Amino acid sequence: MFAPAKAATVPAKAATVPAKAATRLPEDVLRTRSRRLACAVVAMALATASQAHAGDLGEIDTGPASLELGGPYLLAGQDLAFAAALDWHFRRKTQDIRRAYVCLTGETIGGASLCATGSGVGYADDLRAETVRSTLDVELSLAFFRLVELRLRAPIVLAETTHLRFDDGVDAQSSRTAPYNADQFFAVPSTSPTRAGLADPTLGLWATFVSTQRDPDDATVALGVDVTLPLAPARKAGHAAVGDGAVDIDIALGASGRVVPWLVPFGRLDIVVRVPASDTLYPDLGSTQQVSGPPHSLAWSFGATFVPFEEAPQSALRLTLGGRVEFLSAGKFPTALFDAIGTSDCDPNDVQNPCALTTTASGRRASGATIVEEHLAFQGWIAADYDLLGALRLSARASVGWETPHHLTFADRGLDLDGQLGLQPFNAIGRNEFDPDYNPAWDAPGNRFRSVDAVTVGVDVSVSGHF
Repeated sequence: MFAPAKAATVPAKAATVPAKAATRLPEDVLRTRSRRLACAVVAMALATASQAHAGDLGEIDTGPASLELGGPYLLAGQDLAFAAALDWHFRRKTQDIRRAYVCLTGETIGGASLCATGSGVGYADDLRAETVRSTLDVELSLAFFRLVELRLRAPIVLAETTHLRFDDGVDAQSSRTAPYNADQFFAVPSTSPTRAGLADPTLGLWATFVSTQRDPDDATVALGVDVTLPLAPARKAGHAAVGDGAVDIDIALGASGRVVPWLVPFGRLDIVVRVPASDTLYPDLGSTQQVSGPPHSLAWSFGATFVPFEEAPQSALRLTLGGRVEFLSAGKFPTALFDAIGTSDCDPNDVQNPCALTTTASGRRASGATIVEEHLAFQGWIAADYDLLGALRLSARASVGWETPHHLTFADRGLDLDGQLGLQPFNAIGRNEFDPDYNPAWDAPGNRFRSVDAVTVGVDVSVSGHF
């Protein structure tokens, strides 16, 4: 939230102010403090007017601004600093979803070979997904002696909707998901309910080993732990709840420093461990369940901030170019298929039209959350920050992200408990050895759903006050 800057001190010329000017100093100080307090009150009023943000999986605040404790506006001798911010976020994610098929040597369609390189698994265009989310964050922070900082983020999802349709060139006659003359996984097109409400809050504790704020000749090196608590109701297919149903523990190490007065390179490493905390999204289904919780992640963020204009501590303009590379492990997650699967009319108990496509090998109806394959996510952004009046900051950021192709349905078949005859629905000791999440209709290699060309475009606007 705070950008690195040289330690804010009273300008040297103030030490040699003539006696006549010294008599006006209390008035100047009062005016400065009043202005700072007014800016902080404005920011607080905006912050309490509305709230919050639920970021993309693993998405965090990055850049040098997130490393400085107490902000760049403290006068020499101040021990405490308080800041409040209101952040608006918009995300639009689009992705093509293909279906796997088994291709055998010699198969042709219209005289053309389907398997030019031999038997194997191919992928055909099927669905197009779009998720749009608008969120608002209220962020509060309190810094002590430029050494330690406490942070609180209270997010509110203003609106989030996912829409599924057939991909270009696909219709009910060619789709393998919703064919017109056979059982359907779910109806297409399909639109989720509009989700909104208070999301899971995050508490953070940060500390600096060395800091530009304390010594202008030093870089800033910060270590932090952010914990997201599952206090909001967890997501459920067909419902408006926005909670993620997990405890997120983000351990981060970042560094930034001025190499020249107008250039501040930065880097940040994040390790995020996610612990399931919701029976709705992540039920414990026994020893044969191979994956029960959401993905963990490892991310590296990097970039540089350019300072074309600065009159510390009153005003400054900063431009930032940044990037991020993130690895996400395999894990259970509510993907773009979540609501469509979880609210499907496909029911094995339907007397007139029984359908088992959304029933797992252990006989469970799918909740909508599926096992997602490990993959990489890349993001780049450009941002601008403008400091004015010594206590107010306006920020804007535009970003674009891309994910490597990966399966959205990737559950393991199960675990051979008795070591006899492979996996069995009823083994020698009376146990079902199939993974309770495994559904051969979409987890088998020739039936999987695969995400390709997943692109996320984002816009962020923020106002913050410091005093």
